[in-house]
Amino acid sequence: MSKEALEQFAADSQNGPDLADLHFDVAKGMRSQWNKTALQLMHAKLRKELDEEYENVPERSEQYLAELIQERFRRLVVVWQNAQPHLTANSEIEDYEAIEKRMIETKDIKLKSSRHTTRRLNVTSLTPTHNA
Repeated sequence: MSKEALEQFAADSQNGPDLADLHFDVAKGMRSQWNKTALQLMHAKLRKELDEEYENVPERSEQYLAELIQERFRRLVVVWQNAQPHLTANSEIEDYEAIEKRMIETKDIKLKSSRHTTRRLNVTSLTPTHNA
């Protein structure tokens, strides 16, 4: 997202996001009026497609759809933030390979933790309880 596009949008809201070539201001997240407008456009398109193309999909409220889109956007922002270069222990900025390695290691740790938690829950639910 270019600074110029954001400035033009601030001056004239007609120069806003376009679904045909959608970009986000991920640095500002949900605080950005640009992003709010983009998410509103996505919401309107989703509603239109659900109404026209997917008649067998259960009806969902506008609030549900808006929250669904916003939650996906929040996840995008978190991934983007995590993919930004960090300073290494010797005060150098990470290169792309170091960023990728850090992200994979973080994901592996989360997955391992999730597997352990799931295993504990499954084993606990299978363990018979003894009433005294």
